[in-house]
Order: sequence, then structure tokens, then C-alpha cells
Amino acid sequence: MIRKNLFIITSGLFLLLMSSMSAYSCVGRILTISLNNYLDQQIIGQILAVYITERTGTTIEFIEAADVQGCRQNMEKEDADIFINYLGTALASMEDKNIGGNSQEDYAIVKEYYMQQFNMVWLNPFGYMGPVTKADSAGGQEKTIAAPVTTKKVLERFPILDRLINKLKGKIDDNTMQELIKKAETMEPEAVAKEFLKSRNMI
Repeated sequence: MIRKNLFIITSGLFLLLMSSMSAYSCVGRILTISLNNYLDQQIIGQILAVYITERTGTTIEFIEAADVQGCRQNMEKEDADIFINYLGTALASMEDKNIGGNSQEDYAIVKEYYMQQFNMVWLNPFGYMGPVTKADSAGGQEKTIAAPVTTKKVLERFPILDRLINKLKGKIDDNTMQELIKKAETMEPEAVAKEFLKSRNMI
């Protein structure tokens, strides 16, 4: 009787564990990240790819676009699941110019606008200011906070994705981004991403 009860308890715990793992695992699924040729996007794209794959087993694919608006259009067409946007770029494209007085207020405005207009979700900012381009040494363009953007539909397919990506919040400041870009000149971007994530004990 005791052995029978022990078997039932053990079996129950095993099934509970397997059920919990299946709820959080994304093995066999594919996420597509839309990127343009900005230097920071190439780095962040690899960091997201390595991080998500290592933590969930999800396969990551990339789709290119000419610019940030092109990345957003890939999302609208459901050709992509994630892209990197910049607060200033998003504000400039808004019809309503009701801009707040600081980055926190502007971020809240953009987040609400994107949800209402595109059903897109702005996740927590990475910590650096972008975009970062090859022209930056010659002056470049005005930079504002960079953040990942996804959709409610994607988050329904991958329930833990927002919590996972939000763990990158504030982990990549301007100095860190410049260091990563410098390393990518002599290392494969994927190797740079892995080194960064391991140094932060994230994989």
C-alpha cells in the first residue's frame, strides 16, 4: 500500500513538473526579429536571439528592413514578432504631437499610442540611446531611448516573452553599447552577444 501511494505521489509530481515545463518552454517555435542596418540593432538583435534561444529553446529568425518604419511595417504585416524602436522616432511619426516634458512621460504616451493604433506593446528600454550608426563619429542624429516592441498577439503565443526580455532593462547603457560594437569589429556578433550575456549571468 505504501509503495502504491509513493508511486501515485511520484507520478503526480512528475506530471506537474512536465506540465510546468511545457507552459514555459517555447521549444519548436519560431520568433522573427525585424532589424535594419543600424549598428545597435545588429548587436541587440543578436543579444535577443541568443538570450531567448538559450532560455527557451525558441528558434530565432531575422528579417531586414530599410529603416525603423520598415521594421514596424513588417510587424503590422505579421512578418515579424519583435523590432527595436526609438522614442524620438516613434514620437516623430505620431499624428498627435501631445508630447510630454521628459522621457518618462513621452515613453508613457508612445506606449499607449502604439497599443491603441497598432496593438503593439513597448517593453522596457535597454538603457542606451539610439540609433547608433556609422555616421555617429561625424555627428550622427539625435538619439533617444531604445526599446523592444512586440504585439499582444505574440505575447499570447509566448506568455513569458515580455518578462524574459524585460530582464534586459537597463543592462545596456551607452558605454556598454559602444564596447559591444567595438568587439563586433573583430568578433562574430553572436559571440559578442554570448560573451555579454554570460558576463551578466543571464545565460
